Amino acid sequence: MPSQIRDRILYVSDLDGTLLRRDGTLSDRSASLLNGYIRRGLLFTVATARSWNSAGPILSKLELTLPVITYNGAFLVDPRSKKLQAASIFQPDAVRDACAQFQRAGIWPLVYAMQGGMETVSYPPTRHQSDGVAFYLCSRKGDRRLRPAASVEGLFTGGVFYLTAIGTLKELGGLADAFAADRRFAVNFQRDVYRPKEFWLEVMPAGAGKGERAALVKEFAGAERLVCFGDNLNDLSLFRAADESAAPQNAAEPVKAAATHRIADCDQDAVAAFLAARYGAAKEDGGPFP
Repeated sequence: MPSQIRDRILYVSDLDGTLLRRDGTLSDRSASLLNGYIRRGLLFTVATARSWNSAGPILSKLELTLPVITYNGAFLVDPRSKKLQAASIFQPDAVRDACAQFQRAGIWPLVYAMQGGMETVSYPPTRHQSDGVAFYLCSRKGDRRLRPAASVEGLFTGGVFYLTAIGTLKELGGLADAFAADRRFAVNFQRDVYRPKEFWLEVMPAGAGKGERAALVKEFAGAERLVCFGDNLNDLSLFRAADESAAPQNAAEPVKAAATHRIADCDQDAVAAFLAARYGAAKEDGGPFP
């Protein structure tokens, strides 16, 4: 019987490009090792730009007990009850001004909001959809959150908590700078992991970020240290909050530069391999790591 893990370190991993392989899957090997460590007392959770609706099916392979950070920190979700534990919602004036910014730029975003106690994703008419937004919608057919909007004003309804525009660097770069200059907004602007010709501009309420939420989970878990894993620019707030940080070989260069550790490629189960090097891998954990 392997010994319990008692070091009170919270480990927080990004999903896409970090814990997941390039095909967007969590390997059985990683899942087996992580579950073994969690049973032994390892404090582990995930921080992702995905919604729970998207991340939950992937994370069903893991025996998570700590809150999961979704929407880049806008939400905290209990992985067992699936209930929302914390949320950051835009103030009405920020919603109004964000709508005006997008209108001036001629960009129609995806707008995530709470309406009637339910998450919704409002999307523009076909003629106003970028290729990236069209691909997003096609990949999520049957998603009950999706709501069509006839006008740009109609997108911004309910308790808005997250805005996403998908396009080229030329289309979105200036808009990203405009939002970043306003202290009411937290901004992530980065290249798509799976479609590298596209960029995602993600806008959240100020104070919502992976790092801020990881600090809350650390307090909730009673952890003494925080170790984070990430590959893209939206993970830099995690690294700033962490005592140690690790970037896989496939990470963006600024993320590698900010990390205290460089680890294997995401296709080589980098996070699990890092933990195996620290804690070993008994038979109950799935056996030694190659």
